[in-house]
Amino acid sequence: MREWAINNPKAKRLKYAKWYNKNRESTIKRNKRWKQNNPIHVASLRAKYRAGCIKACPAWVDDAHMDKIREIYKLCRKTSKKTGVMHAVDHIVPLQGKTVCGLHVWWNLRVITQEENNRRPKVWDATMS
Repeated sequence: MREWAINNPKAKRLKYAKWYNKNRESTIKRNKRWKQNNPIHVASLRAKYRAGCIKACPAWVDDAHMDKIREIYKLCRKTSKKTGVMHAVDHIVPLQGKTVCGLHVWWNLRVITQEENNRRPKVWDATMS
């Protein structure tokens, strides 16, 4: 099965997406319980993500760029509040890709629903575009 998954990444993603859609509610509950029971691990994952953002932020990013980044995060919060649907700020090209790595710059960010963000592959490579 592992060999099949390695040789068929697109089919594996489709299979998982179908499974997730069937088991969405129980998966959300299980993940929520896990996060509540593992706060230290969750905090370390968030810290790793923030560190990745810092490393992926080029030296030439100035205050004007950072203001645009902050505006995108504000837009995300406002959109979630206004619609009642959780949204996330997504790196279009992820910071930790398989063959390429994105930058933490405003033009690589977008606001999408949390549900859509959860469906995206966590490791991205150039063949996925």
